[in-house]
Amino acid sequence: MFSRDLRLKLEAFESYARRTLCGREKEVRLLLLALFSQQHVLLLGPAGIGKSLLASSMLSILSEEGKGSTFRRQLNRFTTPEELFGPLSVRELQRDSYVRLTDKYMPSATVAFL
Repeated sequence: MFSRDLRLKLEAFESYARRTLCGREKEVRLLLLALFSQQHVLLLGPAGIGKSLLASSMLSILSEEGKGSTFRRQLNRFTTPEELFGPLSVRELQRDSYVRLTDKYMPSATVAFL
């Protein structure tokens, strides 16, 4: 199922997250469970409790392993759809076709961190 190297990296991630994020063992286990079951995770909470650190640590492990592309973007009230889904193709608009250029944007990513 998983390579030995990936298993070792995930175990290292779990021990690192337990040391770095005191009291967040539940979130670490849920993130790993979501990774294995290929489901979404929504981490909510006040600023400064380690949500971004936890997600970026997981993203770095996945990108090192080469298991697909990752997409990371900080959202704010001024975020536009183009920043997440890619810009519209002007050439296709001239042909009366609505096409987004999604390469390196969220639609083409395996894992997204927003």
